[in-house]
Amino acid sequence: DPRSFHVDDQGKLWVIDFEDGFFRFDDATGDFARQSPIRDKGSAMAIDSRRSRSWFLHYTRGLHLERPNASGHFFDLGQLEYMRALLLDRDGSVWVGGWNALVHIEPRADGSFEKTVLEATSDRLAQGVKPL
Repeated sequence: DPRSFHVDDQGKLWVIDFEDGFFRFDDATGDFARQSPIRDKGSAMAIDSRRSRSWFLHYTRGLHLERPNASGHFFDLGQLEYMRALLLDRDGSVWVGGWNALVHIEPRADGSFEKTVLEATSDRLAQGVKPL
């Protein structure tokens, strides 16, 4: 169930598949190979080659961070319910858009990450705009 395509900085083609996760085209074999710990409900991805980070978004669970020579890291964002949007910012942080909020994940100097949840509530919206 392919939902979208992505081309990374090296020109590699990726397929984001809702049923089976994330696949990258392998030029040597001519096949698509699974390249993410997500095995279902692939939603969005961002490859940050400058910082050697790959971000994979699961539709209902959260965000997986993969780095070479390091164990993967999972950000549980299940409280967002349905996540369809992922943006890699210039500073290396990422934004995740969910059904009921936005999450900003920022890298810290010590290698950890800070997570900020921005909920859409009536006190944060302009007059006349309804919360999501």
